Amino acid sequence: MWHKKATNKFKSHKLSLADYDFGYSSMASFENVSTTDTYRKGNPYKLLGTPGGSSVQMKVGLGPSDIPENYAHRDLTGIEIVINHCRTTSNAIVDILLNNEYLIKEYKDAPPYNFGEQTFKYPIEKFKPGQNFLTIRLSECSPAVYWLSNVKILANLNVDAVH
Repeated sequence: MWHKKATNKFKSHKLSLADYDFGYSSMASFENVSTTDTYRKGNPYKLLGTPGGSSVQMKVGLGPSDIPENYAHRDLTGIEIVINHCRTTSNAIVDILLNNEYLIKEYKDAPPYNFGEQTFKYPIEKFKPGQNFLTIRLSECSPAVYWLSNVKILANLNVDAVH
């Protein structure tokens, strides 16, 4: 007997929920963070230098005003967090939290020599309807500084779910 492989039949669209460019004005909150362009003249970035004390917190809105008309939170199928960052040659370690709960504790795999984008995918169930807070914090055990350029937060939206 042959079994047909299950496939995802709905169409998905990426919805931009937030785009934080930390070199310029941003609605994020910063704790013990400085701005520099030392290694990227004219293209500033944030430097997190205090282990356990440097952090950037960003809002991730998943309320009715954040989602296109005719869709609801239940129509979101997942969230992608795209981080452009660098752990530097001294191997910085960061914690990534959502609503003060760890998504990743002691993350060590950011690009080491220059900025690079990495995408982290999470099921929508990790996020609550309404306001969420994403925090990137220099871990208490970090031996080095961490550079953060920008963060994009995207939602995967089931476009077949129009109400």
